Amino acid sequence: MKTILQTNVFELPQCIVVFGNFDGVHKGHQLLIEAALNKSKELGIPSALFTFKPHPTFVVMGKPEEDIIFTPEEKKKVVKDLGVDYYIEYPFTMDVANMAAEVFVEEVIYKELHAKYVVVGVDFKFGKGRSGSIPLLEALGRTYGFNVIAFEKLCDHKRVISSTWLRQEIKKGDMEAFKELTGRHFIVLGEVEHGRSIGRTIGFPTANVATAPSKILPPNGVYASYTTVKGIRYKSITNVGPKPASTLDDMVVETYILDFDEMIYGETILIEMTHFLREAYELKSLDHLKSLIQDDLKDLDNYFEKISKV
Repeated sequence: MKTILQTNVFELPQCIVVFGNFDGVHKGHQLLIEAALNKSKELGIPSALFTFKPHPTFVVMGKPEEDIIFTPEEKKKVVKDLGVDYYIEYPFTMDVANMAAEVFVEEVIYKELHAKYVVVGVDFKFGKGRSGSIPLLEALGRTYGFNVIAFEKLCDHKRVISSTWLRQEIKKGDMEAFKELTGRHFIVLGEVEHGRSIGRTIGFPTANVATAPSKILPPNGVYASYTTVKGIRYKSITNVGPKPASTLDDMVVETYILDFDEMIYGETILIEMTHFLREAYELKSLDHLKSLIQDDLKDLDNYFEKISKV
């Protein structure tokens, strides 16, 4: 997958382009992406996913991003796995926000993307004040030579699948619901940094990954997980909590990888959280911590044994 990041100066070959924020890349998003991939294969031209950074809502509101499900690196990883040819991360500024809908179509969709087909959700809005709608996009498509494929919202149990719904499930710690709505586990992708090495002193060395302040995390506590290191996926147990000794609201995701004993500081790892095991407890001593971890590992074994029989 070729990436075009944080630039509004580029020119693609004729392509099938799918538009959206794609936060969480849920099954509704995947429906659009799959349609673009199918049309790409049918016509023998590349597919392109177009998204904005930062999220337009926060730029317009003049606020820093918050409760973002996937960091840009995580989103790119998921999109790459789906098989998209081009990933375009377009810088969203107030100049872009104030661009007339017709100008956006001419300058971006026509001149830069060379779109043959544009794939969007039925509620897709674009241009200044979100004035651009599907009928306008279709009319402009006739002028500039592209077709529009617009999909209705995908539902699960009669409820529209959305990034908002995903955030609600993450905040509840319902990792199973997240997977049902996305087809994958909730992930944290990041570089292993040095911690206080307390786990190593009691025989349970952990890999610490600091998360971006804008990224949403499930409630503080302990989770069953998988951790991928250098392309190999291991069972693991992961703790979510505040970063020790931090005066800010920094969070850290700390994972103990089973059957693994390598120094991986600086290595980028992928953590998939699959199931909430328990809430965070106040630690009384190192012996208390060791006892908790031993109990957690028993619960982890039970969980993996249970899912292996499903």
